[in-house]
Amino acid sequence: MTGERVKVSHSRGNRPYVLVEGPKFGDAEFYGKWLLAVARAEALWKEALEDQDFGKEIWLVGAYCIPDFGIGASVMLMELQEYWRTFVLQLDSLEGNEFAMMVQMGFFTPFAEHYRMTIPSELTDAKIKAAVLKFAQTQDEHGLHPECLVNTMLFDEAREWQNRIWALDKRRDHLRAEQASSRGPRPEPGHAF
Repeated sequence: MTGERVKVSHSRGNRPYVLVEGPKFGDAEFYGKWLLAVARAEALWKEALEDQDFGKEIWLVGAYCIPDFGIGASVMLMELQEYWRTFVLQLDSLEGNEFAMMVQMGFFTPFAEHYRMTIPSELTDAKIKAAVLKFAQTQDEHGLHPECLVNTMLFDEAREWQNRIWALDKRRDHLRAEQASSRGPRPEPGHAF
């Protein structure tokens, strides 16, 4: 089968996943601020790489992946298209590695069984270095382990939680629509019924 594309199926099995909840669908202001904060983190990360002493401490991170928080954040945002404000992320992936470091930076905050997207209160070079160093310290003979830094679940459990959030959002939207219609039409300014 040389030259042919073959679709490979990977078992989800016991791989670690996280469920991430974003703001309400279409909250462009939040996403804009969040992406600007990611851009700041990426710039600080690039500056940190110029520090040779720091580079020696985190060399293994570069051996397994070269984090690009801008790309990772963009990929994560694209994942929101299916469920509008939640996504399930496989932790043993490039984005999973970046996610684990971004949790340490404050871009994601634990909430119940999952994570919520948050805008970090303060990003400094020290905070970026600490997050990457903490990730580097998860190393063992098998590599780096983002699952040591975050709460994980199996895929089926993550999808179940995602469906619960989806159902709650739909119910909330339905209740809002009912409340709006029960109030009846509103007169336009300057007009009376």
